[in-house]
Amino acid sequence: MTFTITEHQSQLIEDLLERFNFEKVQIAMAALDWKWVNVMEDGRLTVPTIERMKRSCRNLLYRSINDKSVGSGGFEARYYPAGEDEIEEETFALSFVVTQTFTCGDW
Repeated sequence: MTFTITEHQSQLIEDLLERFNFEKVQIAMAALDWKWVNVMEDGRLTVPTIERMKRSCRNLLYRSINDKSVGSGGFEARYYPAGEDEIEEETFALSFVVTQTFTCGDW
């Protein structure tokens, strides 16, 4: 999948990835025995490396530009365009979600 992003969006994403605490997520994943399929190692389940998490999250953040909210492997990426919901500048958000509940209609 190809992504069309501006230089500004790319910089926002890289800054966000630098600030995000992947070390804390890796500790939580190990404690919860939360593993991803490792296709590089014959499909074994392993706690992902920080580099793998960063690559996955970068991809999710790029995809969020078109889809607004995407998630995979416990991560959720959101994109808020400038001017939407009183936001003055475009913004990205990245979360690691352990649990979440919604009721129909509360989206």
